[in-house]
Amino acid sequence: MINILRSDGGGWKTEWVDLYNNGHRGLICIMLDVVNIDEVYNLLNKKSIEITKPEHLKFKWFFNMLTRTMPWQNSYINFFEGVPLQIGFQQMNDEKSRKFMNEYMIPNSRDNDIIGISEVIVR
Repeated sequence: MINILRSDGGGWKTEWVDLYNNGHRGLICIMLDVVNIDEVYNLLNKKSIEITKPEHLKFKWFFNMLTRTMPWQNSYINFFEGVPLQIGFQQMNDEKSRKFMNEYMIPNSRDNDIIGISEVIVR
């Protein structure tokens, strides 16, 4: 999260906004794109890993009179103990939505020659 323009976060997860408002800067959630978020949820749930049920991101706009539902579902495991970091899973509704969002959400990984993650170390 680089910059939150409103103290309430404007639709971001409350936990993330609280961390930001309390001075945290840097990575908060590693989001992984998945093909079947319900399958991931059920698998982790069976392994007794606490994970939120998959839900569409919704936020209020136009003077809080309208609700926008984003074309994806997210699910999150709890934050790591003592570390403000969690892992999230995301599934786009369909390929049309993915193409539309790709026009606006452009990762800078390719520009920095990052083509994948082979190891993650959390300290």
